[in-house]
Amino acid sequence: MNVRLHVAIRNITGKSGLAIIETILASTRDPHYLASLVDVRMKKSKEKIAQSLDGWWRQELLFELQASLAFYKIYQNALAECDQVIEQALRRCMPVEPVAV
Repeated sequence: MNVRLHVAIRNITGKSGLAIIETILASTRDPHYLASLVDVRMKKSKEKIAQSLDGWWRQELLFELQASLAFYKIYQNALAECDQVIEQALRRCMPVEPVAV
């Protein structure tokens, strides 16, 4: 899989990058269609992005991509849960009445 998503899109964990990865894993691999998923604010042209997304697809690398995406989502969920626990702990530590300065 000689696709260079990181060259086409700087933040592959952003909205456009994840949309492209999920579309690739859903078996749609046309580079021009993948480039159309990119946000309009992207500085690179759709043609340049499509060139970076043109390549060959090996099953073992697609499996690795799927596993990596699954692990990324697990970590994101765990971080969100951790943030909630921290926020709840901080709320318990807040003073009930305003502190006079």
